[in-house]
Amino acid sequence: MARVLCEFGAEVIRCETRLRGDGHRGEDPKLWNKKPDFMKLQRGKEIFHRQHANAERPRARQRAGEKSDVLVENFGLGILEKWGLDWPQLKEINPRIILIRVKGMGCTGPHAADLTYGPNVGNTMGTTYLWNYPDATTATAEPRTQHPDFMGGVTGAFGVVARLIQRKKSGRGQWIDSAQQEIGASLLGPRYLEYTVNKREPSPEGNRSLIAAPYGPYQCKGDDRWCVIAVYTDDEWQRFRAAAGKIGLKAEERFATHLQRVRHKEELDKWVTSWTLQHDPYEVMEHGTKSRRLRRRRARRRRSVQARQAIRRHRLLGQLTRAGSRRRRD
Repeated sequence: MARVLCEFGAEVIRCETRLRGDGHRGEDPKLWNKKPDFMKLQRGKEIFHRQHANAERPRARQRAGEKSDVLVENFGLGILEKWGLDWPQLKEINPRIILIRVKGMGCTGPHAADLTYGPNVGNTMGTTYLWNYPDATTATAEPRTQHPDFMGGVTGAFGVVARLIQRKKSGRGQWIDSAQQEIGASLLGPRYLEYTVNKREPSPEGNRSLIAAPYGPYQCKGDDRWCVIAVYTDDEWQRFRAAAGKIGLKAEERFATHLQRVRHKEELDKWVTSWTLQHDPYEVMEHGTKSRRLRRRRARRRRSVQARQAIRRHRLLGQLTRAGSRRRRD
């Protein structure tokens, strides 16, 4: 979350304890600030270290409270209270400050004190079961993408910005209770409705989409060559069908409408694969960019990717090419 705010102009100062450094730093002291994961996750931030001893707490309150617009905290429940930086005390120091507390289960309720991280938060909201292929015979192993962490960061940054806008009108700060479980569950609304309203148990979809067909990776000509195709509208389908028709493939009547294509995903995937197997991935891509409108869209996306590959100068390693964000400055 702080990195998102940092990339859009905020000055972010990260407080880190000397007793136990960030795990992404690794164990080699020579690579303390040089590990790729650490540089990626903490880019753009200033960092200072503290022992967090009792004598330092008043000074920490002053720095965090009096001189900050926002305090982002993701410790276990009770740590901030011990430091005297929980909301009742913090708002006395600075009534305009915004405190956002990032927790797996939030700050209230029977599970508030549970210690969590991305993968085990997913268990509580249902994504572990759904993160699988439709024909899988075994349960999903732990996904290495900590999805709740990423969604919590983006949603939390949005909440902070919304509160900053409101503060201009009210002059007052606010405490934001950000629960990753609730944020993640909000993305599964259709699955919950499927179970509670339609009385059907949701099942894993793999790489398929509920609203697009064909959709997903398809094998192409060559050794382990693949492409990704996504067709959302009837207009896109007509162009795709015309491209496949040039080599003699004729779409069946059961693929005539968007709803029919979604309902017959498996048969449609086989039909699409029979076409992609005759082409190199780049040939498939060129078939999809024949129109002038699609070429313009493709060019915009290419510029977007180039804009995100920013060249930055690292204090210790010199010039580096790393991920960045698109910014528009008026």
